[in-house]
Amino acid sequence: KEVPPEGDFLDGVFLPGGTLIGQAMFAICQNPAVFGEDAAMYRPERWLESQGQELRRMIDSADLAFGSGRFECAGKKAALIEVQKVLVELLRRYDFAIMNPDRPWEWKNYGVFSQKNMWVRVMHGN
Repeated sequence: KEVPPEGDFLDGVFLPGGTLIGQAMFAICQNPAVFGEDAAMYRPERWLESQGQELRRMIDSADLAFGSGRFECAGKKAALIEVQKVLVELLRRYDFAIMNPDRPWEWKNYGVFSQKNMWVRVMHGN
């Protein structure tokens, strides 16, 4: 998004007109106030352990990837359904193993993650 020509304030900070702004999903999804003190750790079970308002805050934060309000992605619901269907089928049909678990993969965040040297073996499941 581009700040209007006259500039604008965000959280008390003036942003000059023409400034390009966006959200840093990496930072949003590693916020300890929302995801707990271990937010930087890969721990998907946190979604199963959380309930009520805690779970609602996590979902609302993760949903920011689709924008919000009048800027929300029109295809959000279709995208979520598609991802869930594909993920379930992949996990049902195949087994996945990281090839070099002792060597971390390289990644960069451009609003979307770019990963390198993340080799995964995919085998037909049982």
